[in-house]
Amino acid sequence: MENADTLSFMMRLPPDIRAVLSGIMHEVTFKTGEQIFTQDELHSDFYIVVTGRIKIVFTGDDGHEVTLCMPQSGETFCVASVLDGGPQLGTAYAMTDVRLLSAQPNEFNALCKKYPQLLSLAQQYCFEELRQIIKRLETATFHSVEMRLAGVLLGKDFSGLTNHSSIGELHITHQELADLIGTSRETVSRVLEIWRQKGLVVLKRGYIIINRRDELERQALK
Repeated sequence: MENADTLSFMMRLPPDIRAVLSGIMHEVTFKTGEQIFTQDELHSDFYIVVTGRIKIVFTGDDGHEVTLCMPQSGETFCVASVLDGGPQLGTAYAMTDVRLLSAQPNEFNALCKKYPQLLSLAQQYCFEELRQIIKRLETATFHSVEMRLAGVLLGKDFSGLTNHSSIGELHITHQELADLIGTSRETVSRVLEIWRQKGLVVLKRGYIIINRRDELERQALK
């Protein structure tokens, strides 16, 4: 199993509980585009992200999709259905090849009953995830595409996105950006092209370089 020192969820547990939890977890892998679980699925495993990128997408009755969250490496995600046995709120997709640690829900819940600190931490992740989802829905409802896009590029919105480098280089596709802010790839490409012409960004295949952070800051406030 992955060294627990690299996993933020595990490191927030006392060593004895961490060791017991590690004992019931095993590694699973998913290829890019594969589904990890589906919306409304019951009895999903408890997961921790080791490497790779994941997104959880809610699909409405009309087919409209909203990205709910993008968990970071080392974190768990969608724990609510594990704790209460209810359906998953969305479908989890592997955005890249991913490695996860997985535990059966009945085994995880048994540990939660035995160790209140584990249950408390899992509940805390649920609340943090809920706050992120509410923020995403609020942003998608009330903010312009330019404002949402600038927020993502600056790392201010959608905190699950952690692939910003120190030189302002963001490794992400136009489609992934569109999924994050709830719009079409064509709209994202159009806005980015306008910003490229103005010298705000440099567009490369698979990544974006921020040239004018000050101007993007202004876009994020509009």
